[in-house]
Amino acid sequence: MIQEKMYEKIQFLKRQGYSKGKITSELEIDGKTAAKYYAMSEGEFRAYRKEHMFRDK
Repeated sequence: MIQEKMYEKIQFLKRQGYSKGKITSELEIDGKTAAKYYAMSEGEFRAYRKEHMFRDK
């Protein structure tokens, strides 16, 4: 599930100077998730979240 709070936490830690690896261990999340949100701008995150809001089964 795509959570705005997770994105915000990662971006906050990024602004504080944390590396992707440190964020991964600090938040106990997968490295790929941390890297993806670390690289996204807020506009990119909003578009990504909108695109993936609903799943087709």
